[in-house]
Amino acid sequence: MKVKPESIRWPDGKTMVPIPAGEAQLGSTDGYADEQPVHAFTTPGFLMDATPVTNAEYRRFCEATGHAPPAAPPFAGGKTYFADCPEYPVVNVTAADCAAYAAWAGKRLPTEAEWEYAAKGGRANPRYPWGNAAPYDRGKARANFSDKNSGDPWCDHFADDGYEATSPVGSYPPNPYGLYDMAGNVYQYVNAWHLPYTAKEQTVSEDGWGGARVCRGGSFHSPAADLRLARRHSILGGGANEAVGFRCVADSPTPPADACAVTAGKKKQNAAPALDYFPPLAAACPGPGPGAELCCGIGGANPTELARLKAIGYTSVEQYVTWRTCEEKGKGQWDFSHWDAELSAIRAAGLKWLPFLIAGPGYSLPDWFLHSPEHHGLCCAEHRIESKVQSFWDKRFWRYVDRFLAAFARHYQDHSVFEGLLFGISGDFGEAITSVWHGNWPTATCGTYHAHAGYWCADPFALADFRAAMRRRYKGDLAALNRAWQTDFHSFDALSFPPLTVGFDECKIEGPAGEGSLPDLFAARPAGAALSQPAS
Repeated sequence: MKVKPESIRWPDGKTMVPIPAGEAQLGSTDGYADEQPVHAFTTPGFLMDATPVTNAEYRRFCEATGHAPPAAPPFAGGKTYFADCPEYPVVNVTAADCAAYAAWAGKRLPTEAEWEYAAKGGRANPRYPWGNAAPYDRGKARANFSDKNSGDPWCDHFADDGYEATSPVGSYPPNPYGLYDMAGNVYQYVNAWHLPYTAKEQTVSEDGWGGARVCRGGSFHSPAADLRLARRHSILGGGANEAVGFRCVADSPTPPADACAVTAGKKKQNAAPALDYFPPLAAACPGPGPGAELCCGIGGANPTELARLKAIGYTSVEQYVTWRTCEEKGKGQWDFSHWDAELSAIRAAGLKWLPFLIAGPGYSLPDWFLHSPEHHGLCCAEHRIESKVQSFWDKRFWRYVDRFLAAFARHYQDHSVFEGLLFGISGDFGEAITSVWHGNWPTATCGTYHAHAGYWCADPFALADFRAAMRRRYKGDLAALNRAWQTDFHSFDALSFPPLTVGFDECKIEGPAGEGSLPDLFAARPAGAALSQPAS
């Protein structure tokens, strides 16, 4: 990696390059809707890290402050990635983690406008940091993106950037300012919530509820179109993700005197919080009353937190118990030891358990099942690409659900430990459980998968159910169906969904009937609005 003579060495060990004062037009007129309107930005100049923060640099921060290291990413070699790949970008960090590192280093996260301005490299309107040439052209890779090594369903099978997942920072040529990896390798958090550019107030609640944080630049999972400088990607609440890292900026070339200081009396990593406010809180919360039940959703069963919940009146705790966590080692190799330990801590605190048993969403499926012929993901009608979410049209999957529930029931025979049971099914709803969002922790568990707000009914099981439903709806009268739809299907077994063409916004439907919901496309339509039967 070459650095410019005017670059500055910062106390955290990073090279920072000066971004000159100037003005630029940001946004795009030919991308996604959230990239508009194009707007002007003026800056007095600043310094920006030449590369994303590496594992080695983030590790020094953790050792100096006691901050917890990131979780292992799910890609190959992920278990030792943080320790054994010092020159690779740190991943699985939250927006809060990134801000904490920046504050320790005497820097800050860039704004969206600063990031895009710097990525342009002083050019008027480049598509990518290097200009307008494709990310892979004539055997030359300009960035680390979803190529033939990645295994993503949407990858470019003709491109070869040399890496399956992340690459060492600075592996590809820099932009004119001397910034590396401004496209590809890892997305980079910026200090912004994902709101329209026209929003008057660019904030949401402090804890992130109701908001998604913006990250920029594309990653090793991204198709070429997502490496565009104007592309805005979002992560719900600013959570951790295997394909997201960060870089920092500074307003002055002079680091603060306390930059990168070692914190005296560092706390142990992941230490439980103190109970200094515990007695007054308990006094203020007398509990739900005799015979009532009060449940709190938790992650891990921390004894200190459980004691606090018991003292303020909670009677039980809810936990997500996924099929993955019970049969991860292989088919038939059931292992409930993790939940046995959790339940032991819960009972010791005098609480009961409300397990939420989940099977179907991508994050709930064991790896052996995800990679087996039995797994059939929901398939989108727009791109014919599967999600990792199991198709709920595939009734054969029900036997796997039955196996999971039966194994759980056999292992936990003592009904006195339960305050109740919850059952999670696949469905097209929020929290990244199905195909609408990529999300945060679901992708951190099972890796990136195809997801967007669209129509997830293109798998053969959905089509079979659709054909059966139409046969019932038209009472077996194919001629009546063809008259209503203005088609010429020769049998109910030949029925297909209406042909869809997709614009840049993935969920946009541009069919013969114009934009609309899927039921609208099947409704009887006036003359001249015929659906053509796709060639088979």
